[in-house]
Amino acid sequence: MIIEEYKVLILKCKRENRGRVPSKMVEYERELFYKAIQAERDEVQEMFETRQISREVANILRHQINLREALTINENTHQ
Repeated sequence: MIIEEYKVLILKCKRENRGRVPSKMVEYERELFYKAIQAERDEVQEMFETRQISREVANILRHQINLREALTINENTHQ
């Protein structure tokens, strides 16, 4: 998934900064997260519109994306 790829990039950046997380890095991480979530939503919509998946499958995928987004936001709020 896209988010996993971004996590790998962010971990690489953190290692290069010797574990320090500059405020810009936090902002960058948040921005990438939202772009990745939107890319997933866009892809689900595209697959639905081109009839690659049914409405039911699209709704299930959207629900999973929403849950992952909410969980991540909740985790970041309580850190």
